Amino acid sequence: DDQMSLCYQQKGDSGYSVIIDQTVFGVGYNERYIIVEQHPHEFATPLKKEITNYYIVPVRPKNENKIGEEIFGPFTLGQFQQKERELGIVNINFTIVYKRLQ
Repeated sequence: DDQMSLCYQQKGDSGYSVIIDQTVFGVGYNERYIIVEQHPHEFATPLKKEITNYYIVPVRPKNENKIGEEIFGPFTLGQFQQKERELGIVNINFTIVYKRLQ
C-alpha cells in the first residue's frame, strides 16, 4: 500500500507513466480535475506521515504529450485550498482514502 502512486496509461500503450509518486493515500475527482493527498516516501525509509502534499491534476491536459507536466503542486493545505479557489474547484472531496496510510 505504501507504494501507491497516481499513474497515467496512454491509449494503446501497455506501460504507465507516474504522475504523482508514492505514497498517494487520498484521491477525489470530478469531470475536470483529480485532487490528490500524498505523503512523500522514498524506498527503504519509513513513511513520513507528518508531511502531506496536495496536488491538482487536470483530467484532460492541454497537451497529451505532456501528461504530468501540467499538474499543480506539491502544495501545503493552505496553498492547495487557494489554488482550488483560483481554479473554481468546488465540491470535490477526497472520496478514496486509505485510512491506514493517512
